[in-house]
Amino acid sequence: MLRQTSISWDITKTLKANFQSASNARIDEPDAPVNRYLYPDDYERWKDTIWTQIWKLGTPVDYNQSFDVSWTIPINKITWTDWINLSAKYKSTYQWNRGTQIDEQTSTGNTIQNNSQWQFDGKFNLESLYNKSKFLKKVNDKFKAQKSSNANNRNQTRNNNNRKTQNDTKTKAKKDFKQVIQLAGNDTTIVLKHNLDTRRIIVSAKDTETDHSYPLNFKKVDRNNIRITASDSTKIEVVIKADKPLDDQAWYKTMQVASRILMSVRSIQIGYKQTQDTYLPYFQSNVGDFYGQGPSDAGLVPGMGFAFGFESGESFTEKAARNGWLIVNDSLTSPAVYNFTKDLSYSAVLEPWTGLKININGTWKNNERKSNQFMYPDLPITRSGSFQMTTIALGSSFGGNDAGDNYSSDVFHQFILNREIIYQRLLAKYAEAIFPSEGGFISNMVNKDFAGKNVVSYNPETGFYEQNFGASRMNSSDILVPAFVAAYLGGDAHSVSLNPIPKMWKALPNWKVTYDGLLQLFPKLSKWFKTIQFSHAYNCTYAIGNYQTYTNYVELEEGLGYTLDVTNNCPLPSSEFDIGTVTLTESWAPLGGVNATLVNGLTVRSEYKHTRSVSLAMSSAQITENVSKDMTFGLGYKIVNFNQKIGMPAGNQKGVSHDLNLKFDITYKNQMSLLRKITDEYTQATSGNSAWSFKFSADYQFSKMLQMKLYYDRQVNTPLISTSYPTVNSDFGMTLTLQLTR
Repeated sequence: MLRQTSISWDITKTLKANFQSASNARIDEPDAPVNRYLYPDDYERWKDTIWTQIWKLGTPVDYNQSFDVSWTIPINKITWTDWINLSAKYKSTYQWNRGTQIDEQTSTGNTIQNNSQWQFDGKFNLESLYNKSKFLKKVNDKFKAQKSSNANNRNQTRNNNNRKTQNDTKTKAKKDFKQVIQLAGNDTTIVLKHNLDTRRIIVSAKDTETDHSYPLNFKKVDRNNIRITASDSTKIEVVIKADKPLDDQAWYKTMQVASRILMSVRSIQIGYKQTQDTYLPYFQSNVGDFYGQGPSDAGLVPGMGFAFGFESGESFTEKAARNGWLIVNDSLTSPAVYNFTKDLSYSAVLEPWTGLKININGTWKNNERKSNQFMYPDLPITRSGSFQMTTIALGSSFGGNDAGDNYSSDVFHQFILNREIIYQRLLAKYAEAIFPSEGGFISNMVNKDFAGKNVVSYNPETGFYEQNFGASRMNSSDILVPAFVAAYLGGDAHSVSLNPIPKMWKALPNWKVTYDGLLQLFPKLSKWFKTIQFSHAYNCTYAIGNYQTYTNYVELEEGLGYTLDVTNNCPLPSSEFDIGTVTLTESWAPLGGVNATLVNGLTVRSEYKHTRSVSLAMSSAQITENVSKDMTFGLGYKIVNFNQKIGMPAGNQKGVSHDLNLKFDITYKNQMSLLRKITDEYTQATSGNSAWSFKFSADYQFSKMLQMKLYYDRQVNTPLISTSYPTVNSDFGMTLTLQLTR
């Protein structure tokens, strides 16, 4: 039996809400049907049971609910903020599922789960903001008109420039206006028509009797008239000259160029999303008739706050346990699970100059999972998760992969030195710390000689706490990760954060750059090229694959705590998280690339790529570095109407291009995998090869259904290490593709 509800409400034009719910129920029948003729009384009881179930709308099996509300903030309706678009969204889900009923007295309870998500997005069209200034709008329009790079637009631009030159010449060629007028005095006015068709004029006057300059009081009426006000009576000669256009003034051009550069940032987008999820087993209450809520002495269960996502996590679990809503039994050990996700993203478009476009973007994402075995009050809540953010690692991008130098790496050497610096910083943090006598595993210890003593100076005669922190501390995650970040991401080990999860503001941008304005700078190249585009891109991410808290971790203060050293039964200073691997992935794709189309239709492509992946493994105390370098050169050519050149009929099908497309690519690729052992400070190559690739293809479309392709592919591989053999692979042939459509 399924019951569904769906409500949509447009509260305002910008505020909208939606609610949906679905409840699935079953009709519980007695164990076996009853013969109505042999056992009429039992049959009546059986029938009453069925009807009771029907009137109660059955026994609920599951309940699902979703709610979302979105608000487009109407800030863009205001004139001065119409360049801003802001929106906020909230979405929640709630699920209730019936558990296993073992018998009338025994049940494993039900499960409830909710999810809430807040999302905020902002888009800022800065070009619209700039255009609110008449001067800046004129600058934008001027440079936008120069942006087109195809031949027709370039010709049109040249024509426009010619017309502009002609107009300027005409302006310069216009004769000066001269006229002798009689001023009547007494503040009389005279409207003088000069017909120069410009507001940029130079006006001078002289007294005809004395031939001296006369201070003329005038005002511009329009492009062809001025109004003169006379305070005395005399005869003067008025000379009006057309001034040089403002766009031809050197200072004005400089100001336009500077303004355009300052307006490089054209748009910005920012998004933030926060998600929280709670899974709670062994929930006793059933759902009632009111949207997934059951009755109790404390009100609705689990409550509207949980159903709409406003209550969750540890606080709700404590509330449920306190109100007796949960089955607490040592034999039921499935934990409550809480998931938290924070996701920040941002991007921007920069156009510093005509044809030059830069796209930047950055992300920061942290997934955290908590596990709470609430049936055991003494057990701590365990945390785990993963992390990823964009960053920049230019200082360590190149080098360290030369076999002739035994793959020596300055960055790896700096990483080794950083360990000692980080170790001393941690030692200083614990310098004033005192061993606790209670908390976590410490509360259950019998021998507490360390309690109340200084962490650094404590060193019992038995020597089980050798060298205070122990030699193994040098390869623990709380030392290796900050040392790795300082060396490979660039930073000072004396000041780098000891927290392996950086703050949001440390998410640095990646970028992609394209430039197609070369033909505008050098118009003579248009004789040989239709288009030329240069490209460059950089992507780099720092990621923690998985982290989790130590089971017996006891926190002293933020960033400081202890785990149990099982070898000597003593608290060992440690970070909270056990981190398995930290990975830095970097890609110059491409580091530099150029795509060009010649006037004869030939396309030329060349690019160089450099990628690497650096992975730090704490368990094996080693760094694995994979490096790949690619150099590609390609040619392409399209023979238009190839069927006509060989005398092949084209047929009557529309939308079919009978062009022959030819492509040829040469690629050289060098890749290697290096293993850098931290303890031994030694590097060795574990795999790798250099490869030449030659590819040629020709494809032709006979019809909408039939396409033919000829291809040739040759791969020549030379291994980096002696355990592999050189190989040569060749592949050639023809493919026919038949596409059957209705």
